[in-house]
Amino acid sequence: MQLRQKLIIIILLILINNLLTAAENPEIIVQIGHSSSIKAITSDGYKIASVSSDDWKGKGNIQIKIWDISTGRLQKEINIIEETNFDNIAIFFLKDQNELLLLGDKRKIGISFLTIDIESGSVVRKLQMPYEDFLKKLEEIIRVKYIKESSLPIESVFYLTSEKIKMVRDFGLVMILHEKLIEDFLVSMGHKLFAVDYLKSEYRFGDIVVSKMESKNLKIKTSSGLVELSPISVFPLPIITFDKRYLIAVSGDSDRLYRQKIVCYEVVANEKKEFGDSAIRQEWLLKGDFDKYLVSYDYFDNTSFSVWDIENASYVSSGKANEILKYLKFGEKDDKGNFILTQKIVKSKNQKFSARVLPLHIALYNEKDKKEIAKFILFRDFEWIVITPEGYYNASPNGEKYLNVRVGNNVYSIENYREAFYRPDLVKLALSGHSLKDYKTIADVKQPPLVEIIDTPKEVSSDEVKVTLRLIDTGGGIGDIRLYLNESAILLD
Repeated sequence: MQLRQKLIIIILLILINNLLTAAENPEIIVQIGHSSSIKAITSDGYKIASVSSDDWKGKGNIQIKIWDISTGRLQKEINIIEETNFDNIAIFFLKDQNELLLLGDKRKIGISFLTIDIESGSVVRKLQMPYEDFLKKLEEIIRVKYIKESSLPIESVFYLTSEKIKMVRDFGLVMILHEKLIEDFLVSMGHKLFAVDYLKSEYRFGDIVVSKMESKNLKIKTSSGLVELSPISVFPLPIITFDKRYLIAVSGDSDRLYRQKIVCYEVVANEKKEFGDSAIRQEWLLKGDFDKYLVSYDYFDNTSFSVWDIENASYVSSGKANEILKYLKFGEKDDKGNFILTQKIVKSKNQKFSARVLPLHIALYNEKDKKEIAKFILFRDFEWIVITPEGYYNASPNGEKYLNVRVGNNVYSIENYREAFYRPDLVKLALSGHSLKDYKTIADVKQPPLVEIIDTPKEVSSDEVKVTLRLIDTGGGIGDIRLYLNESAILLD
C-alpha cells in the first residue's frame, strides 16, 4: 500500500524560556586531532578522553580532547600549561562528577594529580606527591595485591615488589598502567574512577577474541571471521571500557606521531570507527613580505608547499617549489637561490597584516590591534577551512565535515548554522582589513528547538498515520514545522 500525504499529527509543544545559560552559548569547534603524540586515553563508556603533551617554552603544554564515543564528534578541547613537561601521563573519568583526573609523572621529582572540570576546562584541585612517597605507597599496594592474589611464598612477594618498584623508578607510570596498579593506588586515595582494562596480548569478550599481532595490528576473531584494525601505537595501551562494549586504541606510526587517530571498535556490533585525524602541520612560512598569496611548508607531509589566496579567502594548491613557482612572486632566497623558510612572524607588504604558524593552522593578525583575523586549516585529505573568530567561514566542498557547534555538553553539525555563517564574502571582507564587529557572532545565535519523535506506529494499515512529536523551545523560538517522508516534505505547519 502506498502511503498518501494524509497524516494526523499530535504536537506536544513545551516552551522552555532561557534554557541556555551564558556558559552554553554556541561555540564552533574544528574537528581536529592532536598536534603532538597521544600519551594517554580513557573512557567512561560514553566519551573518550585523549591527552597529548609537549614542551612549550620550558613548560608542559597539555592538550585534552573529549570525543563522543558513538558519533566521533569532538565535544571539548582543554589546554593546560604546567610548570614542567611530564614524562608520562595517565587519565581517568571520575564517577558522579563531570571531572577528569590526570596524573603527571616527572621521574625522580614527583607525581602531580590534576582534577579538571570538564565544562570549564580549569584545574579545580592539584596535589603533588614526592616520588619517594609515591613509591612507598605503591610498594604497600603491590605487596597486598600479591599476597592476596598469589600463592607465592612471602619472600617471593618481596622480591616481586622490589622488581616492580625498580621498573617504576626506571620507566614511571608506563610500567604500572597495564597491571591496573595505578587504579588501585588512586582508589586507595579515595578517588572513584571509571576503570578501564588494558589490552596486553589477548582479551576475550565472550566468544570474541582480541589479540595483538607482531605487525602492531589488532586481530579480532568473531563468529563471522577475522577483523584487523589499523596498525596501533605501542603506547598508549589499547583499553577496554568498563562495560566491555568498546575497544579503543590509538593508530599511527612512530615516524609521524602527529598523524595518530583514535580507533574505536564496538565489539558486539562488530563496527569500527576512526576519528581525531589531524590537519597538515604547516610548520614553516616562506620568509618575506607576502601580498596576495601566503605560502607555508610542511616537511613531513610530502615535503611540499601549500598556497593560500588571501584576497579570495581560499586554498589554492600544494606541490614542490617548481610546481608552484607561479605563486612565488615573493620570498627571500639564500646564496644558492633556495627559498628561505621561517617559523617566525611574517608581514604583508602593506604592513597591515602578520601571519604565524601554530601547531595545526596558520593564523593571520591585524598588525594595528594584534587581533586575530582568521585561521587557515588544511586537512590531510586536502579539504580546507578559513574561519574568522566570529565564526564566519569559507571551506572546500567537503571541508564542513570538520566543523561542529558545541552548546553546553551537546555537539551538533554545522548544518543548522550554515545559512548564517557560511559567508565567504564576509571572510574576504575581514581579510581585506575591515572589521566584522557589526555582524553577529556564533555566540549571538539562539539555539534551535529540540525536536523529538515520541511515538510512531509499529505497523501501518491505513492511509492515516499518527505521529507524536515533542518540540522544546531552547531560546530561539519555533518556526515552521516540516515533516519529511523519504527526504520529501509532506507537511508544513
